[in-house]
Amino acid sequence: MGPSLLGDDSDVDDLLDQRRLDAYLGSDEELFHLLTNRRVGVERTEDGDTTQVTAGEDCGAVAALTDRRVLLLVGDPPARSDGDYVASLPYADVEEAEAVTELLTARLQFETSAGAIWEFTAREADIDEVAEFLREACGVWGEVRTALDTLSDHCDALADALESADWTAFDQYRADAETALETARDGADAAPFEGVEDRIDRLETDLYRLVRDRNVVRGEELLAEARRMLDDRQYEESYDRVRTARERFQDATDVATTHDIDDEAAQEGLAAATELATTVAERPLTTAREAHERAQAVDEPTDRVTALEDALDSYRVVAQLVAGGDGPFEGGEETAREEIEAVIADLIEALLASARERRTAGDWEWDAGNEETAYDLLSSARDDLDRALELAEEFPPGDPESIRRTREELMDHFDVLAIRYEVAQANADLQN
Repeated sequence: MGPSLLGDDSDVDDLLDQRRLDAYLGSDEELFHLLTNRRVGVERTEDGDTTQVTAGEDCGAVAALTDRRVLLLVGDPPARSDGDYVASLPYADVEEAEAVTELLTARLQFETSAGAIWEFTAREADIDEVAEFLREACGVWGEVRTALDTLSDHCDALADALESADWTAFDQYRADAETALETARDGADAAPFEGVEDRIDRLETDLYRLVRDRNVVRGEELLAEARRMLDDRQYEESYDRVRTARERFQDATDVATTHDIDDEAAQEGLAAATELATTVAERPLTTAREAHERAQAVDEPTDRVTALEDALDSYRVVAQLVAGGDGPFEGGEETAREEIEAVIADLIEALLASARERRTAGDWEWDAGNEETAYDLLSSARDDLDRALELAEEFPPGDPESIRRTREELMDHFDVLAIRYEVAQANADLQN
């Protein structure tokens, strides 16, 4: 709708002293209605005090209703020495507006959010279009203002939820905030008023900075959980956390890119998640290999057996993780099988060496008359052979028949001592 010049527009600039009317308007500001008076000027009331700004001689007052604001101008008021009086009332600041036709004139009244009441008496009596325009403008702005106030409240709630890491509440507030933002945008598109777009933009930026931070903070939480699980060798759980963390950091980057805000923290999180994902994928096989290497460096057979059993446990974890061959963990089933067989071969060898060493020590203790010590050593040698035979029968490394013969020979040698020792122990128990 074009401007409705309800007064004599050829005389409007004559009502002002300092500048033409269009000089007070923005370059893209659209004028819709124009009202005037002679000498009456503008009245302003605040906190019970009323001030009347009257026009100077040969001047008057103008009320210009634009697409953004009410612009009140008084030409050369006697109480001022610096030219025209100017009051700008953005619709964003107008709580109530009224346009009333009186007997010979009309009256405009505006109450701002700051509590000031402005009155303008117009010499034009027919202001039905002005009244309708104000109802529409202030009605639309009322919806926008309500939506913005709601959005601001939701942003405060989002900040609290972010601080307490309450993600369920955060996501609910986000949905509500985005609804309020959409309402505000729709209202602003319908009637773009001065300042409203800037405020919407600021609140939208605040909202999506919080959304970005929500994803970054949650991503960091997940990475911390992943590191703890990695230390506890919960590899699959750790990798799941890293994968979810990476999704959160990517969400943060997407939000930042879409809304033109900084994403440095999100990018750092993505890099950390990618690095940790590689570490988690490599760690099971690396841990198993390191355990095998440490075991190979142990000289004492019994201690070497213990270290190799630990390495075998680590490789069992690897075998479970790479089963199927399509998981994220380094190494495939063939690699795991080959390396496990090497560990088992070393373990069988270490068990046989431990059995030989314990038998030799047991025989020495037997000859020395230390039957209890001999019994314990030879029992341990038998246990070593049992474990070696178990592994040789289950897996390719080792010769189960040779181990079985060695065990049988030990038991033939051990049975005499075992019977004598166990009978002596039973008699001792009876005497006690």
